Amino acid sequence: MKRRSVSILKNLAKWLVAGVGIFIIARFITIRDQVMVVGNAPTLTVTQAAIVEARSATGERHNPLETDTTFVVEMSDSGESRTISRDDIVNAPDRKTVDVKIGDEVVAAELRGMTIEGDLQRNPTVTHLLITDPQAATSYNAGAANGKWITPDQVSGEFKLLAPRPLIQRGLASLVREANPWLLVAAVMVFPGCFLLTTLRWHLLLKVLDIRLPIRRTFALNMVGSFYNSFLPGSTGGDIIKAYYVAKQTPHKTRGVISVFVDRVVGLMALVMMGGSLSALQYFMSDNPTSPTAVVCRQVALVCGVILVGFIVGSVVMLSDRIRRGTGMEFILKKLPMQKLIGNVQHVGQMYKRRPLLILAAFLITLPVHLTVVISAMLAGHAFGLPISEAFYFVCVPVIKLVSAIPISPQGAGVMETFALILTSKQGATASQALALAMSIRVVELVWSLMGGLFVLKGGFSLPTDAAAEEIAVEGSLHENAPPNNHNVDSASNVDASVPVSR
Repeated sequence: MKRRSVSILKNLAKWLVAGVGIFIIARFITIRDQVMVVGNAPTLTVTQAAIVEARSATGERHNPLETDTTFVVEMSDSGESRTISRDDIVNAPDRKTVDVKIGDEVVAAELRGMTIEGDLQRNPTVTHLLITDPQAATSYNAGAANGKWITPDQVSGEFKLLAPRPLIQRGLASLVREANPWLLVAAVMVFPGCFLLTTLRWHLLLKVLDIRLPIRRTFALNMVGSFYNSFLPGSTGGDIIKAYYVAKQTPHKTRGVISVFVDRVVGLMALVMMGGSLSALQYFMSDNPTSPTAVVCRQVALVCGVILVGFIVGSVVMLSDRIRRGTGMEFILKKLPMQKLIGNVQHVGQMYKRRPLLILAAFLITLPVHLTVVISAMLAGHAFGLPISEAFYFVCVPVIKLVSAIPISPQGAGVMETFALILTSKQGATASQALALAMSIRVVELVWSLMGGLFVLKGGFSLPTDAAAEEIAVEGSLHENAPPNNHNVDSASNVDASVPVSR
């Protein structure tokens, strides 16, 4: 009863996180294309308006572009239609307030809008800021106070652009209507290789542990795990499913269980390495190290570096008896809970330590997997017209994938979308475009994960009991009757008869 209550609370907490993330991005999503219209002086109010029609400098009507000169808009406050020029619109603000210097004083003022020049992806420059007049506004009438244009040097301290907002805020309706279907098909079709390569990677990791499942059975288990990971609403993830069934097909049950989690760690660390190194490269090659893109590249590179250092240090400590004794970590480890799991991990780690070339091969196999994921996301991004450079996909997609792997919400719901918004906004993407990118990544994986359902439908891959799943997650092992005295399962006679495997 207690275990069930804890499981229910965990699931409720995950759905709460998902709800918060969805609420955050939903606040900024628009259905129709929007612009920020500046009112007449002296009030200089800023009102959001939906674009009804856009015209180029030659008078041609077409879908809205950043370079258009004339717009027919529907004002959000009155619902009236107006024809406005490019000079009547302003970039949306990237923060609520700025501190303005007035003589010897510094006063906070509401930021209503900005004018931005240059390439939003590389080196955007803020030329003017539209604020409430800090000498006229009070906390009670700030929204109604007259506006005032200032330059960035009138802001206290150095004004740094956090996220360049585009003039045209693209909505979901236009994204879907104008999407290139062939690029979306290509985004889906490049993905199957990921499952083949991850199967080969796990097959190598099993081989190191003297677990010699035929490659076709490894593929079947990999696909079943992917299916349950994508479609299982409860707390028993796809990795637990894979661990449960690989343990039932080998006498080395503990090794088989831990290999699943080692496989996940290898994949994540390879993703961290790729994302961190390419983020650092883009930062050092940036024309302006203070631009929003350069700043986020530096932050991602630093976080990835910390994760990699922590992983390396932790691995060395876990696998070296001399270092553990010399640093006192042996004493600390013995005081930790889950001693059986720690012992199992150390034992399996020693086996992997003796086969470094195979582990290196597993890492190298993983790199084209992540490359394929980025390319798939890039194709989808181009299909929806996202204003993101090709190089920046190698920064934002790894981060989106990493946060989705953290089990704090169901399948990363809300978390993926929020981080997609935070990252893509650094190059001028809107919330609708960020949602389109995150959903593209998610849907492509779901489409191919459905293949795992074919193995489930054929039978033999039902969910393990809660007790078995808990044993795997906590102890890293599964106590079942082992096949008699066989260290390989190359033949059908060595596989647990209760677990049919597709041939």
